[in-house]
Amino acid sequence: MPNREPRRYASLVDIYTQDGQNVRTEIEVNKPYSITGWKIYQLSYNEQMGKWSNVSVFELVTDPWLPAVYVGIFMLLAGASGCFSQRAVRRERR
Repeated sequence: MPNREPRRYASLVDIYTQDGQNVRTEIEVNKPYSITGWKIYQLSYNEQMGKWSNVSVFELVTDPWLPAVYVGIFMLLAGASGCFSQRAVRRERR
């Protein structure tokens, strides 16, 4: 019989921030927890122990440029829609 894989990868964690915030939460694979501009992802666990694993591997990600990226995308969409509307106005004048 093959080794069974866990159906759910989750960890109960205590998060302590530099500003004194203490949070107890559960982090699952593909369901990160966001706190003070950071996202905490669960990447892996001790696969040899399977569901009895007491080790989790986490990744912390921050993206300070994300608001600028959204502004840029909005500007591109506004510019493209402006080009299409100007073209329609010019066709009506002819």
